[in-house]
Amino acid sequence: MNQKILVLGAGTAGCAASIFLRQLGFEVTLVERQSQASSTGTFKIGESLSPDASKLLQQLNVWESFCQASHLKCYGNVSYWHSKTPTHHDFLQHPLGHGWHLDRLAFDQMLLNKATDLGAQLLTETRITSIRFENEQWKVELNNPQGSHSTKADFMIDATGRNSWLARQMGIDRLYEAEQLALVAFLNIAEDFEDSRTLVETEGAGWWYAAPIPGNRMVTTYFYPPERIKLPTQPTAEEWQKLLEQSPQTTKRIAQAQGELIADCQTVAAHSSILEVLYGSGWVAIGDAALTYDPISAHGITMAMATARDAANAILSYFKGNTEALNAYESVLWAAFQRYAEDRQGFVVKD
Repeated sequence: MNQKILVLGAGTAGCAASIFLRQLGFEVTLVERQSQASSTGTFKIGESLSPDASKLLQQLNVWESFCQASHLKCYGNVSYWHSKTPTHHDFLQHPLGHGWHLDRLAFDQMLLNKATDLGAQLLTETRITSIRFENEQWKVELNNPQGSHSTKADFMIDATGRNSWLARQMGIDRLYEAEQLALVAFLNIAEDFEDSRTLVETEGAGWWYAAPIPGNRMVTTYFYPPERIKLPTQPTAEEWQKLLEQSPQTTKRIAQAQGELIADCQTVAAHSSILEVLYGSGWVAIGDAALTYDPISAHGITMAMATARDAANAILSYFKGNTEALNAYESVLWAAFQRYAEDRQGFVVKD
């Protein structure tokens, strides 16, 4: 294939899409507005990977590299969901084995390295200042530290995360199934802490998530509906500790791990949402730009890679003359989101 694809966003979805597209023979340019240095900072949110992701990693041809990295094996979850009695869910009988707690920065760097090794061009610190689609081709104006320049592309992929930059330029609305915020904190923990399970605990209208991650660290996240719970955007350590003390199991887990805060708490969006339209003339959305699930589903990273694969295949079919390929891609994602929304509502109502 000699068509040129412009992929916007060098996160998990964008890098995975670049890999799949290069495997299919497309020319790929990966545009990232941050520098590589800032893209590989100290922390990055999103660290759970289910056993099902192993198939996608093999399809990306990064399975060997992944297995050699320092990701922590996760053999299950323990949940205190509106109950003082724990519910255990282990992966011992899962046909694909255990899940993982990721070194997220190393994981994303692995995908980026694979994409560039396969020939994808990477443009960092690059912003798009103008786009125009005419005669079945995109005319794009770019700006980076080297200056301003123009490029052309036969197709564009929106992999810009929840921001869904390209879709917004098209005037497309985002539909919210549930609004939710997440208060995230990273901690140092003792080297000999061995419980690698994910802990989930409800507290009032919100719920806590706690899991160890590589490097003797732990991530804790408090998810809450902003219309019912009001918290500072960036709570102090004392405010975070006061909130934590209302959840005995999470407090116990952190104490057992000898956890100590190592960075300021931060609040990020954790909404369940989907774009009203997932594709258009010469473009398609993938990953969080397309749809987002409640983090309790632990499908974010897997969904990013799966939508990247499916969009790449749909683009290939499109250029081979299948005018329904992108519509089929959209239909699959909408059906998946509707099933998720029904399951989530049933889960919330039941609890």
